Amino acid sequence: MNDELRQAFDRLDRALQDARAACAAAGVPCPEEEKPTVTVAHGTGTMRFDRLTAITARLTLDNKPGLFVTGTVGATDGATFTTTPLADIRKQAAEAGIELPEVTVNIDSYRWTAIERADCHVCDDGSLLTGIIGVAERYGEHTIHTSTLTPAQVLALCALAGWPKPEVRMVLTYCDGEPCEIDPASVESALKYMNACSRYTHVWTKSGHVNVDVREPVAVVEAMLAACKEGE
Repeated sequence: MNDELRQAFDRLDRALQDARAACAAAGVPCPEEEKPTVTVAHGTGTMRFDRLTAITARLTLDNKPGLFVTGTVGATDGATFTTTPLADIRKQAAEAGIELPEVTVNIDSYRWTAIERADCHVCDDGSLLTGIIGVAERYGEHTIHTSTLTPAQVLALCALAGWPKPEVRMVLTYCDGEPCEIDPASVESALKYMNACSRYTHVWTKSGHVNVDVREPVAVVEAMLAACKEGE
């Protein structure tokens, strides 16, 4: 190495030492010492996580499906709802060498790791509830839970978590009292029928091959359809 090149390296080394000393005095890490991070949208700004401990799809305070991330931001814990897509979070983590936790869905304080079905039921007072079947952390496989969330909200949370779409059914009642499960996506219309002996609702399917008579009024059938398909 000639003298001119050696002097250039010496000047560069002194500059790096000065930069490290300045960073130390300011209490900030040197650029080459910064940890790799995952950056997510946080309101009108961003948060940079150097570790993510939980990624959960859950409802926001205004009952909208949202992705909630928890982890460490520098030396402190951090958590936020974010509009950053899960695919982008995974891409950043892979590039930064950051291991991500399993994505869960939080419904009524249940931490689900899989949801297989979301069935819409009607109560005696006409209100609607959703029967959720899947795997919850606390209760294991084949967990069954009844929620006030609509099937459409459950589907939206599963989509945010990157999960397969659960099976959805409307659970109605045949005129003889037996349960009647219908795929809401197959329903074309619901019409009220009356005769001298009975009143019932005739549910027409799009294929026209599976039409059923049920006890629930037309308004209830239509409300169930809306609960299953809202936002599509």
